[in-house]
Amino acid sequence: MDIKKKLDEALVQLGQELDAGREQLKENLHLLRPIMILPFYGYGSDTYVYLKGRVIEKDKKQNDGQEEHALEQSLSMLRRFALSAIPNIRLSVAFAGQQQEVETDKEGYFEVEFNTETPINYKETGYTVQLKLLERKTDEDAMEAEGRIFVPQDDARFGVVSDIDDTVLVANATSTLGQLKRTLLQDAQERSPFPGIASLLQVLKGRNNPLVYVSSGQWNLYSFLVSFMEAHHIPKGPILLRDHGSENEEDDKRQHKLEQIRAVLRTYPRLSFILIGDSGKDDPEIYRQVSQEFPDQVKCIYIRDVTEDGRAKEVQEICRQVEQQDVQMLLVKDSVAAAEHAFKHGYISLEQLHQVQEAQRQEQRSKEE
Repeated sequence: MDIKKKLDEALVQLGQELDAGREQLKENLHLLRPIMILPFYGYGSDTYVYLKGRVIEKDKKQNDGQEEHALEQSLSMLRRFALSAIPNIRLSVAFAGQQQEVETDKEGYFEVEFNTETPINYKETGYTVQLKLLERKTDEDAMEAEGRIFVPQDDARFGVVSDIDDTVLVANATSTLGQLKRTLLQDAQERSPFPGIASLLQVLKGRNNPLVYVSSGQWNLYSFLVSFMEAHHIPKGPILLRDHGSENEEDDKRQHKLEQIRAVLRTYPRLSFILIGDSGKDDPEIYRQVSQEFPDQVKCIYIRDVTEDGRAKEVQEICRQVEQQDVQMLLVKDSVAAAEHAFKHGYISLEQLHQVQEAQRQEQRSKEE
């Protein structure tokens, strides 16, 4: 094991220990702020619902929804990392006449699944999950919250699964230190290296196609990613991130993405999916495996080409292997190349292709100015 890997693992372990001890120390010293439930955007089908969330301290300068300037965004992000997660606290979770009790883990996260034998009537239940803390830490705790879920309607044509790092955002965007550096030192254009990606994802999502983001980044970046995507008009969808790593960090990342994509495809067995990623690391290998396991559910794969010559040969060979399974995996240079293929195969209209072309032109022009 090399020194860098040992250092990374030691930092991960230290982070976990600090997270676990910080909340208890604050509580003992009566310094703990009021706590709240932070539900992440979930997803569901006619018989299944999945939701994850976290219990954390409230940010005393919580964004009220107004746009923040760059410095305010940076300070807000730094405050989020300083907030304590609340481990081992119980919650009640209710949806569609069912109720469960869950407990947060040592990092303050919880997750819940609802399975039903009869189809869920969303016209009656709505698309919100009711969450309630069963314990208090301070007198001003926010005891209740609502989590929202996405459920495609019957007219959904296909689904989309997209990577984030180096596909939607800059390389290492989901690395804590890398993101802090970029947030503090770089402007918004420098943090968005894939012109036209927001428009491409929007036309693929259409009115009702499920769009799910899967990343090996950690869950403590969730709020920042949501704010960043909103600022860049990247369409909303569930974001599936990763818990803290272990000794096998790289294996954890690959396995996490595989498991999350498997879960999404199993949730929507009647839909085929377009997979979007980049050639920089593991996406081609992960998507190859997905296409092997779900040959009838992978419509096509778009891989943004960010590689040097050595890696390019590997990716080209993976593309060839995938195509032997009657699934197209395309190395694309930009959003327009993917949109042109999507138009050619009837996934989007000519008007939508023009929309992506114009968006990419404008964003490239803006970066050059």
